[in-house]
Amino acid sequence: MSGLLVLTLAGLMAPAPREPVTVPFDLLASRHMAVHVVVNGKGPYRVIFDTGAPINLLSPKVAKEAGVTVERRPRPNQPGVPLLPLGPNTKVAELEIGELTVKDLPVMVFDHPTVKAIAGVLGPLEGILGFPLFARFRVTLDYEKKQMTFEPVDYDPGDVMAGLMRTMMGNRKEAVVKPLASPAVLGVRVEAEAGALRVAEVYSGSVAAGAGLQPGDVLLTLDGHWLTNLADLHRALVHLRPGKEVKLQFKRGDLSYEENLKVRLGL
Repeated sequence: MSGLLVLTLAGLMAPAPREPVTVPFDLLASRHMAVHVVVNGKGPYRVIFDTGAPINLLSPKVAKEAGVTVERRPRPNQPGVPLLPLGPNTKVAELEIGELTVKDLPVMVFDHPTVKAIAGVLGPLEGILGFPLFARFRVTLDYEKKQMTFEPVDYDPGDVMAGLMRTMMGNRKEAVVKPLASPAVLGVRVEAEAGALRVAEVYSGSVAAGAGLQPGDVLLTLDGHWLTNLADLHRALVHLRPGKEVKLQFKRGDLSYEENLKVRLGL
């Protein structure tokens, strides 16, 4: 009997199996994946699911409606630290995607200019789900069926924003704006402000001038890479090669534009 008792107790104490959960997604005309989420019981809201995004973002509208309490991180004030697309830092107590429920999910509350630009064309979008969410799961994507499967894993992504801030503060001397070390030069001088890259100057005869860029335009994407700060632009440029044709998305006032650029050497 004692052996039977031990086996029974072991069975009662064993953790319940963590079954995979499959949820649908929409494939937008921009080729972004979008899912509908419920935040703290409010919604649904449509957000972009982006495996390349290092953080989760929710719009201030969602934060207000869902009662998300925010904690503001102090911004670095040292010269040479580029502005990051950071708003108030917080956690969502409960976020639901279909039948998947995620608790204590870290998010930033921020109106991302690229998300707003896409929403202006494709309809409401209220944020981005990125690394702090999908890192908790083994994610399988089926584009034909337009569904994704989440299988829980034991990986803890940690405080992504704290790590990002430490990195930026630690490398602030290297973050001073310098000419981009890339063979693909657009021919613009840009300024980072509040999570966006605004064109300050367009050089005559450059690729940018040929595309019709003007001072005041806000760069959104280059060759599929989102542009929110100078580091994003550098990463996008170093992958380009002379002669390659790429797409540049930018915003002028309330309107968004898309141009094909043929990269060449020099200005």
